[in-house]
Amino acid sequence: MYARIQFVSPGSREKYSWVIDTNRETVDHWQHAHPEAEELVVTPLDEQEGLEALFWQKCLYHDVFFERSPCREVRERGEAELAEILDLAGRLPKGRASELWNRCMEFRFGSDPVAKSDYHHRLPT
Repeated sequence: MYARIQFVSPGSREKYSWVIDTNRETVDHWQHAHPEAEELVVTPLDEQEGLEALFWQKCLYHDVFFERSPCREVRERGEAELAEILDLAGRLPKGRASELWNRCMEFRFGSDPVAKSDYHHRLPT
């Protein structure tokens, strides 16, 4: 199962959203790790919706440059994040991961071909 947590941060009235896999992390664990989050609204997500939302979130926040860091710990974290993205991609219906990946890259980089080139080759279809 998955859940979307909507919250606000102190000093901001803007709503933020975060998706968690509740088989790996409970809402209580997330809230303990983010004590600054206020006004939590938790919405359970069905399997498909949660999987797509988590995949989008991981793609959106993944930084390919972590994988090239001279610091071993940072590099390992980047490689682990990429492995998670690829695992989630493999659980989505055929073609859906590529569609979401491309939409995410468009959202992140617009039409900047230099920025996109570092990411486009990383997700097999």
